[in-house]
Amino acid sequence: MMNFSRISHTAYNRLPHIETQSPPSDSGLREIGKLLVEHCISKEVGISLLHRHFDLKEDEVMVHNGLRCSPSHLSEPDADSLNPSSFFLSSNGDFQAYEYESSDDEPLDEILTTAFLEDLSDVLKIHQLEDRIAISKLNQDHDRLMEHCEVEERAHVCQPMRGKIEAREATEWKFEEVGDAHVVPVAVKGCARTGEGQHKVK
Repeated sequence: MMNFSRISHTAYNRLPHIETQSPPSDSGLREIGKLLVEHCISKEVGISLLHRHFDLKEDEVMVHNGLRCSPSHLSEPDADSLNPSSFFLSSNGDFQAYEYESSDDEPLDEILTTAFLEDLSDVLKIHQLEDRIAISKLNQDHDRLMEHCEVEERAHVCQPMRGKIEAREATEWKFEEVGDAHVVPVAVKGCARTGEGQHKVK
């Protein structure tokens, strides 16, 4: 169910841009949230709006290092130590890693079980969310983050923020249990949009 091979730059460059994506319906969010809670991984795992910011060149993948995500060459010495941090459901039915991290924390692929991925695949197909939703590790150090892009570096950088993330800016959610069998989505990451629908840039 999981494809651990490094995503090619051509496959990554076919991922949708942020301006073409919109948040999933509330019912879709809650269905996925119930799965995360039922499989006891809602503290570690959330869902993201599947999108890219920049094109990659050959031999590059996007790598998270702290609050910064930028291209890294697969030919670099530490490339073999990279772990997947985000997966999306590909057209062949596998969950393909498309962003990675250099971290000693438990890898996302060791948190996700086959049973969960099978259930998630069914829900994504029912709600037609295969091209809109990714599954990602939650940031354990910050409650809410706002993202901006550094165009020249082809990087996106998150900054801790206070207050609520507006629904139109939300790009990542965690899920909280409220009462018996009631799951609520909470936006934990957003992007400040410009008038053209793009990320705010520095």
